[in-house]
Order: sequence, then structure tokens, then C-alpha cells
Amino acid sequence: MYKNHYIYDINQDVNLLNSSNFRNNILKVPYKVLDAPALQDDFYLNLVDWGAENMLAVGLSSCVYLWNGENSKVSKLMDLGITDIVTR
Repeated sequence: MYKNHYIYDINQDVNLLNSSNFRNNILKVPYKVLDAPALQDDFYLNLVDWGAENMLAVGLSSCVYLWNGENSKVSKLMDLGITDIVTR
């Protein structure tokens, strides 16, 4: 009937999620805290984006910064100048 004869058992996944070993691995404190001065406080803006290559892009005021998740280095990608902001 099926070529690989694999039967998925959801109860196995639920038991794994409910196990004490899984719950104990969740950190209670943040791993890394990044400062973001001048971050716009607007629900409809998307000023933070995480890339597939472990890079975080953040739009702050008139600049866009990149944070490298591999080495924790920050670099300025672009600066629009004092007359414009990233959100316009």
C-alpha cells in the first residue's frame, strides 16, 4: 500500500514535548541583549529581520545596521542622512 511503510505517531512527539528533559533546556535568561536606540515604536513597522545566514538587520532612525550572529559584530549597512528615516 505505502512504499516506505512509515507510520507517524503523534503521541511520541507529545510525550517528547511533555518530558522534563525538554522543558529544562529552555533558558530562563536572555542569551544576548542588543541595544536598539531610536527604534520606532510603531506596531505596523517591520524594522527587524533575521536572515538565513544568521544576520539580523535593524532599522534605527536613518541607519540600517547588521548584527552577525556568528561573531556578534555590528556593522552599518547604510545611512540615509539626517533628512530621512528608514521607515519612509
